[in-house]
Amino acid sequence: MRAGRLRELITLETYTESQGDYGEPSRTWSTLTTRRAEVKPMAIDPEAEQGGKMEGRAVFRFTCRHVPNLTQKARIAWRDNTYEIIEVIDTMARQREHIIKAAINV
Repeated sequence: MRAGRLRELITLETYTESQGDYGEPSRTWSTLTTRRAEVKPMAIDPEAEQGGKMEGRAVFRFTCRHVPNLTQKARIAWRDNTYEIIEVIDTMARQREHIIKAAINV
C-alpha cells in the first residue's frame, strides 16, 4: 500500500450497549482508532428504503491499513459525517489493509 494515497483522516468507532435507568437499551459510541485512508465515492442509490420512506444513500470506499477486530458493527466518522459500514474486506487475507464499503443517507 502506498502511503501517499492515504490522504484523509478517518475515525473508526465502535459501540457498547447498556441499559438506561428505565431498562431501555442505550448505545454509547467510542473511538476504536484513527487512521489515514484513501476515500473514493462508489455510487448513489436513490431508491434505498429507510423506515418506510425513500432516501438516497451515497456509498464510499475507504482503504486503510489493517485494523484488528474491525466488523460491520463499527462506523466511520469522516468530515463531520457518520458512515454506516456495509462490508469490510481484508485484502488478500494478509492483514495489511482493509477496504471498507460504507454508506451515508443523503
